[in-house]
Amino acid sequence: MKQRDLSEALSLVVPMYNESRRATKTVPELVEFVAGLPMGSELLFVDDGSTDDTPLVVETMLSDLDATHARVIRCRHAGKGAAVRAGLSQSVAPLRGFCDIDLATPLDSLRAIASVAESSRVLAIGSRDVIGARVTRHESKLRELLGRTYNRTVQALVTPGLLDTQCGAKVALREVWDLLLRDSHEDGFAWDVEICALADATNIEVIEVPVEWAHDSDSGVNVLTDGIKMLAALPRIRRRARTLAYSKRTDRGMPAWQARTNASLVVGLLRTFASTEGLLIEVCPSNESFAARIGWNPRQLLSFEPTDLALHLEQSDVRASALFIHGLTLEPDTFGLAASALLPDGLLIAESRNAPSRLAIDGLSTAGFAPKMSTCAFSWCSEGEYTTGAGRGSLLLGAIERIVITRLRMRLPRGAVKVMVARRLRNT
Repeated sequence: MKQRDLSEALSLVVPMYNESRRATKTVPELVEFVAGLPMGSELLFVDDGSTDDTPLVVETMLSDLDATHARVIRCRHAGKGAAVRAGLSQSVAPLRGFCDIDLATPLDSLRAIASVAESSRVLAIGSRDVIGARVTRHESKLRELLGRTYNRTVQALVTPGLLDTQCGAKVALREVWDLLLRDSHEDGFAWDVEICALADATNIEVIEVPVEWAHDSDSGVNVLTDGIKMLAALPRIRRRARTLAYSKRTDRGMPAWQARTNASLVVGLLRTFASTEGLLIEVCPSNESFAARIGWNPRQLLSFEPTDLALHLEQSDVRASALFIHGLTLEPDTFGLAASALLPDGLLIAESRNAPSRLAIDGLSTAGFAPKMSTCAFSWCSEGEYTTGAGRGSLLLGAIERIVITRLRMRLPRGAVKVMVARRLRNT
């Protein structure tokens, strides 16, 4: 899909540590990319105290390419986080971001992230785990397992519902970075987690943007030594974030942590039941919408209040491949409306904070649905439940329960809400 052009100038920071070999492959591409951005854009290569000739190699290439909009910043060795922080602090453009020098996240995906970031006061981050993302070259089984384990731990302790904090591409406006960097202290690879946690704590919405991603087998991250350091950093990050205002509300009234945990469970269910393309419709009260967070193609995404959905169905023949309902009381009429909105084989995900009655459950079959799953969940909890303690427990249980529900397809007998999944029959 063609990305729209940026209207704001971008300062792009690229951290480096002993990258002389990879730099020869990607520096020309980075230079060309930034040269095509709005006037005032700049490219900053920040050397993290390399022990090889990385800074000299890059400086020579920039001179040969006549890249007047690019420069090298030399720092003492402290870690990726310190290098990125130094680059962002010395940037001059109104829009600022960073990416890895291996371009595991392609520049087209970086442009999409920047497009989201320039539109409002948010931290836009690349994500390999939301709907719409595509991994073209995977890591080894061990690295993927350890990465998933780390991510689940991060969600449980620090950033509930945020599916991917470690993808190496993040962009925000200058005023957002100014606010985040003043409380940032992590120097190593845990810096990405810290920035996301600080965004939560300082009332800045974190938006995951689906990217295409390819693993580089020469990655500089050591899964053992660096992994231990990243885990050890989580309690520090948690304490630091908790000293700031944590319970932030989105523009539409739902707390950010709640919108993310809701969306992450929906992502898992959509993938489990193989429904990731076509039109997606969300039905909910207007102040509880979170569909934009799941990474679905925005051109194939609609959100309605129940009365508005009925009007849409009267005026349009377009039907959805997936529909999810939340924040409403589930009644037989609700399922009839859902059946009218879905294509044959379309997927329905329905949530209710009051356990659905037997009559409502029977209404699924009457409306032409084949039930696939009925389970409780803590992940999808209300603000009141979070405040009273059930929600806080859900942050610890959420990572585990999403594996149980979406991977093992096992039901949970207790939880904050009831979630049902059903597929519309072809012959109805």
